[in-house]
Amino acid sequence: LISTNHAWFEYLNLTQNTSEKNISENFDVATEPSDLAYVIFTSGSTGVPKAISISHTNLEQFYQVSLACWKFQSTDRISQIYEMSFDPAIADVVWAFASGACLLPFSSINLAAMPRYLEQFRPTVFGVAPSIAQLLFDNGNLASVSVDEIRLSAFIGEKLTPALATLWSSVAPKSVVENHYGPAEATISVSRHIFQAPSPPSIAQGGSVAIGWPHPGVEFALVNTDGSLLSRIDEKGDRRKTPTVFGELLVSGAQLSPGYFGDQEKTREKFIAPSWDPSGRWYRTGDWVEHRSDGVYFIRRTDQQIKIRGQRIELGELEELTNQALSRHWNTFHFDPSRVAPRLVAACGWPFNGALDSRDDIHSESAFESWIAVFSEPIPDEDWSVMRRILRESLPASLLPAGRYVIADPPLNLSGKLDRKSLLLRLHHSEQRE
Repeated sequence: LISTNHAWFEYLNLTQNTSEKNISENFDVATEPSDLAYVIFTSGSTGVPKAISISHTNLEQFYQVSLACWKFQSTDRISQIYEMSFDPAIADVVWAFASGACLLPFSSINLAAMPRYLEQFRPTVFGVAPSIAQLLFDNGNLASVSVDEIRLSAFIGEKLTPALATLWSSVAPKSVVENHYGPAEATISVSRHIFQAPSPPSIAQGGSVAIGWPHPGVEFALVNTDGSLLSRIDEKGDRRKTPTVFGELLVSGAQLSPGYFGDQEKTREKFIAPSWDPSGRWYRTGDWVEHRSDGVYFIRRTDQQIKIRGQRIELGELEELTNQALSRHWNTFHFDPSRVAPRLVAACGWPFNGALDSRDDIHSESAFESWIAVFSEPIPDEDWSVMRRILRESLPASLLPAGRYVIADPPLNLSGKLDRKSLLLRLHHSEQRE
C-alpha cells in the first residue's frame, strides 16, 4: 500500500506493533451474507442524512462485477481521491484489496496538489467526479503533468459532458474512459458506458454522456409519474423499445441495499414492490432518465424543482436548455480565445428571499421570482443576447433567465460534487453579477 498520509497508513496497519498472529485473530470473524458490510451516511441531493445499509451480499456482487469488467491486477496503482464518506472511495478499497494492487489515497483538500500526486504516484486506475476533473482543467492543474499510464478513468457522481470526456481522453490517450452511475442504495455503481471520443474532437458538444447499460445482476425500469411501467432494461439493453422513453429510474438486483438503518418508514417509501412486479423489490432513485437505442441517459433529479411566479420548473431542465443554447451557436460566439472556454456551472433560482438556513430552503416553492445562469467564465453581452433568443424558443418570456453570474471556482462538497447550497450562499453575497 502506498499512502500520501502517514496517519492513514498507521490506521490501515491497526498499530505499528501488532503481530501477524493478532491481525489474523482480529479478522477471524464469522459473517453471514446478509450481515452488514458497512453503513454509509449520504445526504444525496436533499440534504437530509440517510444511513444506508450495505450487506456482504451487496458488496460481493459489486466485487465480482468489478473483477470481471476491469480485470484489476497486482501491478495496478489505484487512486483514491474521494473522502471515505462518499461510497466510490469504498470501491477504490475493494478494487485494490481484491487484486493486491496499490491504493493511493490523495490526502490534500487542495486540488493544486493534484499534479504532484499524479506525477509522484502515476496511477493506472483513476476515479474522479466530473466537477473535480473540470476544475483541474479550468485551473491549469494538468498542463504540465503526464497521465499516460492511466489505463482506466472512471467518472461517477454527476452528469458527465461529452466536452469534458473528450478533454480527458486527449490528456490520457491510453485510458478507457467510462461513465458510471450508481446511487449509494445500490452499492456504488450499477451501470457504465464506455466513452468514444469523436473524430475530430469537438469541445462544443452539448448534452451528456450515457450512463450505459446495467451491470450483470442489475436491472433498470423506467416508470411514469403514476408509477406505470414504461421500459425494463437488463445488462444487454432492451432494444425492442426503439423510440426514446423518458421516465423515473428504478433499480433492482443483488446490489440493492437492505434499506435505511433504523428507518423502516423511509425504507418502505423508497424500496417498493410495484404493481407490474409485485414479487420484486425496486429502489426509486428519484432520477429522470431517457432510454435510447444506444443506452440510458441521465437527465435530471426529481427533487430540484422550484416554482417561479407560481410556475413549476426543473433546474435540470433549465440547465439542459442553457447547455443546448451554449452548444448551438458555439462557433459564432465572441469568446476570448486566450481564456478557458465558458461552461455552465448551474441554474439557480433568483433572487432568494429566504433565510438560507437549510437545504430545503433552496427548493422552496415560494422563494424565487426568476432564475440565473452561473458560468465559469464571462459571457459577452452580444453572446448572452443570442443565448436568450435561443432559450426563448423553448421557454415563455416569464421563464427567461434574469441574468448571469461568474463563479470561476464553484464550491464542491466532500463527494466532489457541486454544493448547491454553498453556491447559492456565495451568490447571495456576491457582487459578481454581470
